[in-house]
Amino acid sequence: MNTTIKSILRNRVTKFALGGVINFLIKISVTFFLTEVIAIWYFGSYVISLFILIIFSFFYNAYITFNVRDNKRKNIIKYSIALIVLSFIDAFSVKLITEEIGVFYLASIVVVTGALFFVKFFVYKKIVFKKKRNNSQINGLLSPLLQKLRIKNAKRFFRGKSFLDIGCSLGEIIPHLPKDAEYVGIEGNEDY
Repeated sequence: MNTTIKSILRNRVTKFALGGVINFLIKISVTFFLTEVIAIWYFGSYVISLFILIIFSFFYNAYITFNVRDNKRKNIIKYSIALIVLSFIDAFSVKLITEEIGVFYLASIVVVTGALFFVKFFVYKKIVFKKKRNNSQINGLLSPLLQKLRIKNAKRFFRGKSFLDIGCSLGEIIPHLPKDAEYVGIEGNEDY
């Protein structure tokens, strides 16, 4: 597989979008089936489809999008709270657009799903599936000062023109290297 395609598939937003497409297809299919075939009111059908997506969406985002396998109980509680709030906004936005503005219910679902995509991604990434910080990283108010001190001390060991930086983070040391230096940075933390 092409390396560009592999890097795109590793991207969290891409994984989230793929999960969103799957969620959307399930949501539309279940809502349409329950409304048109079983003859349940569209809003009731839509709410049922949202409940079906709760379990699928949690496991997809926890294991595939954000790759978080620890604190399952805590994550499920945070996810449930976030999902209740977001589903409430989702469902009543569809109801408002359909009944007050007069847009066909399936079109309302498309509009609301698209509008909430980035809101959900941000909430899931920053609140629900937030990974624990690595305490070995320099964090906090003194971080910039400590980073400058680390670089100053590292300069004592500069020899030659080739540099291998293991655990490079964002490559903060690059501006302090000689202009003609060859630099390779290796970082195991996918957040960098």
